[in-house]
Amino acid sequence: YWLSSLSMKDVASVCLVGTHRDKVSASAIQQISRDLYEDALIAQPCCNRVIRNLSRRLYYFPVDNSVQDDVGVSELRTAIEGNLAADPRVNVLVPPRTLAFLDAIRTADDGAQRFTITRACEIASSFDIDEEGLDACLGLFHELGMLLRFGDTIITNPQWLITSIAAVIRDFDVHGITLDDASLQSHSVDLMRLRKTAILTTPLLLALWKDHSPRERDVLRELMIKLNMLVPRRTDAADDCEYVVPALLPCSLSDPNPRTSSDGLVVLSNVYAGPKPQGDDQAEWFVAFSLEGARSFVCDNGSSGAIHVAELGAKGFMPYGLFPRVLCELVRHMQSALPGTALPKLTFTEVLLHLGRTPIALQAFESISAVRVTCPASAAFAVLRQTLAAFKATLEAFFPKMKATVMLPINPSHLLPLALVEHELSKRNSTLFIDGQETNLERFAVFLRSRGLLDSYDVMLSYRRKEPDQGYVAQLADVLQLLCSPRALAVFYDGWSLENGRPLDDFCLAIGRSLVAVPVISVTALETIKPPSQVDNLLLEWKLMLCLAAVDRLKRVLPLVIGADSAGSPCSPGEGTTILSASSIKDLLAWIHNKEIHNKEIFVDARCTKTDEALRDECITLGVSCEPGLGSPCEIVERLLQFKGVDFHYRVAEAVFLDPSNDAHAEVLQALGRDISRIVCDERARTTARPDPAHSAFMARQDPAHPTF
Repeated sequence: YWLSSLSMKDVASVCLVGTHRDKVSASAIQQISRDLYEDALIAQPCCNRVIRNLSRRLYYFPVDNSVQDDVGVSELRTAIEGNLAADPRVNVLVPPRTLAFLDAIRTADDGAQRFTITRACEIASSFDIDEEGLDACLGLFHELGMLLRFGDTIITNPQWLITSIAAVIRDFDVHGITLDDASLQSHSVDLMRLRKTAILTTPLLLALWKDHSPRERDVLRELMIKLNMLVPRRTDAADDCEYVVPALLPCSLSDPNPRTSSDGLVVLSNVYAGPKPQGDDQAEWFVAFSLEGARSFVCDNGSSGAIHVAELGAKGFMPYGLFPRVLCELVRHMQSALPGTALPKLTFTEVLLHLGRTPIALQAFESISAVRVTCPASAAFAVLRQTLAAFKATLEAFFPKMKATVMLPINPSHLLPLALVEHELSKRNSTLFIDGQETNLERFAVFLRSRGLLDSYDVMLSYRRKEPDQGYVAQLADVLQLLCSPRALAVFYDGWSLENGRPLDDFCLAIGRSLVAVPVISVTALETIKPPSQVDNLLLEWKLMLCLAAVDRLKRVLPLVIGADSAGSPCSPGEGTTILSASSIKDLLAWIHNKEIHNKEIFVDARCTKTDEALRDECITLGVSCEPGLGSPCEIVERLLQFKGVDFHYRVAEAVFLDPSNDAHAEVLQALGRDISRIVCDERARTTARPDPAHSAFMARQDPAHPTF
């Protein structure tokens, strides 16, 4: 664990020392060195930074600490001094003006503890230091601990920052808070709550930082949130805010003492005793952590690829504090992009929360360097992507030399990497032999993207595969999968619903199997219309929706317009636009006709010759008549906009106008997801009560050999 921790940093050499040399034989000293290299060092990326004992040809320095002038201590001192003398970072030359700048920034503004980068530039300019030189100066002083830089904030006195943070994060058994101060006497209940539940109220935070100015308190709070030392917590009161302090969380839901429990796991069956969300049909997997460049997990079942649980503990590494930072990301995501119906239950090793309406549980196990995740099987694919994104974001921000691997449990002692399962199923190999027993890989299909079309879909998302539409629709698809209860919606989103290598005809088949279609209309989609001599797949999907809706094969069409303000003009990021609903579709149509968009003549006037030919073929496949006279792309959009869109926020029924770059995007995303889910559930109930004969006949004609789940 110690060597792995050192491997996350490239800033220092490593020197290993063995004491009590007088009690170990010469042959044993040599054997210890060989074992140390083979069992520990060879697997660590920091191996090349270990200072070797060249005089004795060892990987460590044996010393006798019972005598004053031990030769081993002298050898150790000589090796350290030689290593430092050869280190270029120790001998770096600093210009006098750089040191003068350091003195100036420490004493400027009456010895202020905090500066913005703008103010630092002003001070540096008086010493003829430009922006590039300032970045170099601040980087050097930050590495040396002489000041701290976090983005645009510069702390000239690191001890001031440490003392301020320690006022909140502390071991209460060692450094308790006394109530002698009158400013804290009225917060005794909040203090007890902080100690027992790690919930910090705003009044208590202000009292703990009473000696700081309002601006300093704001900077400290923002910095602690950025470093995941504080997590804003949603409360019932709109004007109130509380914070979770991850470092003070109790160890587990059953143990109120912070960080005192030890799991001591050796088999996965012991892991299953942890917390789980309610429900019988559950899916669970593990996220195992290891260092980049470290020796990979060893498969002990030949070519099967199965990994013994002992390998996770022996070769993996989960640094202290990783899991609390992950839960910060999840809670932040839950409260912004996917607000749930209940507040999360958080501890230092366990989390119970909701993503949308989907309950999930996470539990960290240091002994196997992994985190177990449990959720309803119907939402496993969506939850896997959301949680893995939180893990990777945490690693990228705080542990860049680490990697996360998804593992699927197959029995009490073995796991399979998700990538291996996906690879085997892609080759149509659905079984593996592990420990002499056949393992069916189809049981893990809930974690993977579809390998074929489903028999039916609740929602089909049709959009131009370009940004920003692509990123927005991906988030909407996740919301639709996680938001609906009691079962997740079946959403056709090509990011996970389209099998690799399958023809684009599957898009049209998916529309024919869908209950509701959501055509995403945007400036990006309209400006990239293909000429009549080429098939435009997006126009093909939209025309097919009109044909299917005309014969009631498609129950609802919900047009979604992205990136327009109330005046009908496209929204550009950074212009301070807000999310609004248009009072009339006429604004958008007027913009379409008047704006000098790319390929305007194709969009407004041309007929879609090749697209219409493809449409006739798809209509024959789906068993519906091809509606003639659909006209130009502009006319197609006008027809789509005649459908009643999703009614939300401003209660406007024609269509939904969204700007994905706006800060209120998450709130509108939720409103949109809830309304689409409600409409789909209503249509699903009606369709179940009155089966569609045409759709049943169409499904009966489909190829039974086509793989479905």
